[in-house]
Amino acid sequence: CTFKGTLDRSSISMDVQMLRSRGCCDSFHGYAHNCCCMLENHPLYLTDFGIEDLFTCECFFSSMNGVAPLVCHTSPFHWLQFVDLHLQQ
Repeated sequence: CTFKGTLDRSSISMDVQMLRSRGCCDSFHGYAHNCCCMLENHPLYLTDFGIEDLFTCECFFSSMNGVAPLVCHTSPFHWLQFVDLHLQQ
């Protein structure tokens, strides 16, 4: 994977090295890319990730897309009310 090399050559490379930051890929990156990259950068093999698969935002916005057709013609009050109800479920 060329991501680490790109990061090393970027304008923020000194900050990355100073902060000892490192890149990672989402849970399914390796299956479409290559096994070595997945083994080196997968959250399962990196410490401090827990059960995070890095798709949280994608899952959240995907679920909110189901709300859009139901609230597109409602008042702002009912829009917020319906979104709140959806998020509580």
